[in-house]
Amino acid sequence: MEIIFELVFQVLFEIIGQVLFEIGLRGTARVVRSRIGRFVLGSAVGFGGGLWWGARLSERGRVEEPRTLWISLGLAIAVGLAALWRWRAANPKDEPSPFSPPWRWPAHRLVGFAVLNAAVAAGVAIGFDPRPLR
Repeated sequence: MEIIFELVFQVLFEIIGQVLFEIGLRGTARVVRSRIGRFVLGSAVGFGGGLWWGARLSERGRVEEPRTLWISLGLAIAVGLAALWRWRAANPKDEPSPFSPPWRWPAHRLVGFAVLNAAVAAGVAIGFDPRPLR
C-alpha cells in the first residue's frame, strides 16, 4: 500500500511541477521579449550572484575588500562610458549580429552589460561582511 501511495504522490508531484515550470517559462519568455525586461532580469540574476559571492567570501573568513567589487564597478563605469560614446556616434544602419564581439555592440547592449556589472557590484557590497566570524 505504501508503494502505491508513493507512486501516486510522485506522479502528481511531477505533473504539478511540470505545469508550474511551463507557466514560469511562459512568464519568463514574456519578460525576456522586451529590452527592459532583459535588463531587469539580468540585473536581478547579477545582484543575486554578487550577493552570494560576497556572502561566500565572508563565510570563508576574508577581511579585505573583494576584488570582484572593484572589477565590477570598473567594468560598469568603462562600459557605461563606451555606451555613451557609441550612442552619440550611432549609425542606425549598424546593427551587428547577436554574436558580434563587444567592441561592435550597439549602445543598448553596452548599457545592459554596464547595468549587469553594477548589479553584481551592489550584490557583492551588500553580501560581504568583513568582520571575522567567531
